[in-house]
Amino acid sequence: MNGRKSPHSWFKDLESRVLARFNHWFTSQGGVYQTLLITLTICTAERVFPHLDPHGFWLLYWLTVYSAITQPALAYSTALDADTLHKRLDKIELILENLHNRP
Repeated sequence: MNGRKSPHSWFKDLESRVLARFNHWFTSQGGVYQTLLITLTICTAERVFPHLDPHGFWLLYWLTVYSAITQPALAYSTALDADTLHKRLDKIELILENLHNRP
């Protein structure tokens, strides 16, 4: 293919980079503070201005959207981290096995 990546491969690389960046932000201190600030702001607005959303529909809507985005991304990054951990544990096990089998 003339040294060019297939569209599927290119999209897979982009997907991995986006999810890795999201995971980096989401698990960072800034990501935690930003999430807390946004959530507290929304909850405070609900309390201070109850007439804007009397039944809490928009609060539930935005929390659902937030969950729909974050949960799959976290599951994906957790699976990647687990895979990396298993590879490292296998490597450590192999090293320990080689040390124990030394004469």
